[in-house]
Amino acid sequence: GVPPVADHENDDEYERKGGCFVSICRGISIAVLIFVLIFFLSFTIFFSTKYAYEHKPNLTLEDFLNHRAYLIDKRSRIPKHVIPKHYRLFVEPVFNETSNPFSYSGIVWVTVTSKKPNNKRIELNVKNLRIRMEDVAVLKSIRLTNMDFDEDLDWDLSEEDLYSLPRLNRRRRRRRQAEPTVNMASRPDNRSATAMNPVERHEDERQGDPQPENSAREVTDDEDGEGEAVVDVTLSSSPPPVINSDSTENATVIDKSKFYHHPVFPTDDFVTIKILDLEFDESNEKMIIFLGTEMKKDIYYIVKVNFTGNMTNDKGLYYTHYEDDGPAHKHFAAAVLEPNNARRLYPCMDDHNFRSPFELNIARRSNMNSASSLNLEMSEPMEEGDLVVDTYNTTGMVRASEIGFVVTDMVPERYNITQRVSLLAYTRTRYDEHIKNTTDIFSRVIHIYEQYLGVLFPYETIRYVTIPNADHSIYEIKEGMILSSEKRLINADHYFPPVVPGVHLVQVVVANELAKLLIHNLADYKNKETYWLHESIPLYLESLALRNLTAAGSTVLDDFLLEGRLRSMREEMNTKTSALNIFTNHWEEDTHFELVKYKGLSVLRMMNYTLGVQAFDRFLSDYFRLRNDSESIDVIDILSRDSHSRLDEVFSSFLHSWSSLEKYPIINIRHNNASGYFELRQIPLPFEEEIDQLWTVPVTFINNTNHRLFAEKVRWLTDSDNLLEIKSSGMAFNNGSWIIINPSGIGYYRVNYEPQHWIQLAHVLNRHFHKLPYTTRAIIVDDALNLARLGLLNYSIAFNVVSFVKKANEDYQPWKLVLSNLEFVMHATEDLPNFHHVERFLEYLIVAKYDEIRRAGNTVRYNPLVEELIVQWACKLGVND
Repeated sequence: GVPPVADHENDDEYERKGGCFVSICRGISIAVLIFVLIFFLSFTIFFSTKYAYEHKPNLTLEDFLNHRAYLIDKRSRIPKHVIPKHYRLFVEPVFNETSNPFSYSGIVWVTVTSKKPNNKRIELNVKNLRIRMEDVAVLKSIRLTNMDFDEDLDWDLSEEDLYSLPRLNRRRRRRRQAEPTVNMASRPDNRSATAMNPVERHEDERQGDPQPENSAREVTDDEDGEGEAVVDVTLSSSPPPVINSDSTENATVIDKSKFYHHPVFPTDDFVTIKILDLEFDESNEKMIIFLGTEMKKDIYYIVKVNFTGNMTNDKGLYYTHYEDDGPAHKHFAAAVLEPNNARRLYPCMDDHNFRSPFELNIARRSNMNSASSLNLEMSEPMEEGDLVVDTYNTTGMVRASEIGFVVTDMVPERYNITQRVSLLAYTRTRYDEHIKNTTDIFSRVIHIYEQYLGVLFPYETIRYVTIPNADHSIYEIKEGMILSSEKRLINADHYFPPVVPGVHLVQVVVANELAKLLIHNLADYKNKETYWLHESIPLYLESLALRNLTAAGSTVLDDFLLEGRLRSMREEMNTKTSALNIFTNHWEEDTHFELVKYKGLSVLRMMNYTLGVQAFDRFLSDYFRLRNDSESIDVIDILSRDSHSRLDEVFSSFLHSWSSLEKYPIINIRHNNASGYFELRQIPLPFEEEIDQLWTVPVTFINNTNHRLFAEKVRWLTDSDNLLEIKSSGMAFNNGSWIIINPSGIGYYRVNYEPQHWIQLAHVLNRHFHKLPYTTRAIIVDDALNLARLGLLNYSIAFNVVSFVKKANEDYQPWKLVLSNLEFVMHATEDLPNFHHVERFLEYLIVAKYDEIRRAGNTVRYNPLVEELIVQWACKLGVND
């Protein structure tokens, strides 16, 4: 036998082997199980988030866990594949007559189509509006297709308005007038099948039919006791009442229901789409409607949304109350929506890429007035309350923020300003005389524009609405309508708050607003590369009007040109911007609009100077002629048609560089002692990222022998050579000479001289500043301080250059530029040792001037605006009175 010890050894060896085998099997089983679990988990996550990934491929785990897949992109915009084709908007402002004062309610119907199949969501911009799940309905059109829309551009009116009761009644009246009298007794039920209106027929057919979940009828017939608007219109089956055949189109409808002005969508033509969910993305100011059925490509859908909101003192539905001749407070509400604040008033696709026709219905109290950019079509009373609904004609293709309306106690006054153009002004009665006194300016400005462009002013009636108590900067241009702060036109001694004299010049306001109104409908949204022209040409026309309106020696035109140009240059230096020919998210920002307009104006001024006045004037005339014919604009193509214009490769390079490159160059100038010439080279603005871009720059100059602007012909600093040598009449400058580049400010660039040259310019300014043009002095001040801010010039030299303003009591722009730039420096160095140098320099400029202004019997003449700046800064510096 085997010894006992040997048996135990074999058993131990077996257990070790068996245990190892069991461990291996268990490990494999566990690994397979983990793999299967991972597979099924991945499978589940993939299909559960398939919809989200289709629309947002950058989905993060945090967003998935929070069930907010649409919160990924902080600047997410409305998708481009769902396109709005038509809007119908109903708004009812509520003032102080209810328990919920200074609010409004409304309904919007948006006709949309999808350019992409398998889409299951619709996004609308919404901000500060109250919307519930039951307030939203989506209907699919069975009958309408893209072909129907293309064949009938007004299908929105011909189809949706088919079911609007006021139009329905008018069609009945016309039908009765056109059809011979028929014996009604011979017809069953006293009704003609052929004459029955489609709405009535569909209403009869669906009596007793169950309504699908989330149907239009379920949503619109919702009555929760809060007075919600009931949208669905159910007509009586009784014969329509007899209406006088001679009744006018705006006559009151007799057989109206509670909300007769709302459309009805028959079930034979529209199918209700089930809504799965309604989400609000507050960071992107959007509302997302998740559909239970995929949208079909090129099929039309109606999105209906009930909403409520509050009036504001800013954007959206602006509200204010005011006093007039009587003791009672009066009300004023206006839609202030530019450039992207339509979402504060109603749910919409608030994007520059979308333009649609709008129908507007405004409910108002019967003792108030409403006004819109379009003509009034009809005014009809509502059954409940002392309310009237004003229906306005349909707009053209406009953006969501371009609609405009007001509801006010003001009574309009009409003034004839030319033989064919009148001004319909909404203003306080106490200021009617002020408006009447400005009609002469309106007349002169329209005459200047018509004569210069060779076209008639496009509107026979200008609706001008003055907004009480609004900031001077508030104004909007609509189609044939101007909404403007009354501070822009009213210059009364008793006005509160008081208007600063000299700033709010009526000539500037009228020239600006009429220029924008003149070009308002000529925007070429399809050709985005030249859209900057639409924003900039009104400013050029404004400068043209000011040149003809202001007296000789006035600085109004210079101030206007300098203000915008230098402000936009500072904006480009401080923030990330884009080229003129690129549409980006920045187009939704007010500051970017200002930047584009004034930079574009500088490009137009450079074009005017380099092409010649006559060639440039012909270019603007051709622009208006082509845009009136709805043709797209190509600047080079227009100029090429003109046989008199001087087009070459240099000008083409100039136009391309200034429209397609970001920001602007800095021109460095140095004196070449060997040749005696001044050499000019350009560099981009210094930033963290090195940008290798060069412009083709038109160069003008004055020098110590010739102080007249525009005396020298234009020179080119090209992007290929990046070197320009300047000499005068073939003679080289000597070492005691000086030169000032871009003295008129036509060029959109800064100029940096050598330190010794800056010191020499400082001596010239401190001794004989009045010999240099006003514009030149302002530009030198702004260049010196901004170049010091960029680290390209020592601040001690910059302070020396700008110190001449202490002697220039009339120079408003130089004073303003010095103080605004030094304010930035003061705040930037507030906690640094160098702060006291800035403070001492400001005290050097301000204290003595303030004492002089306050001294009794002072006879020194000051520009009132300069005097106000000095007093303000004396307070900032803590100067004792």
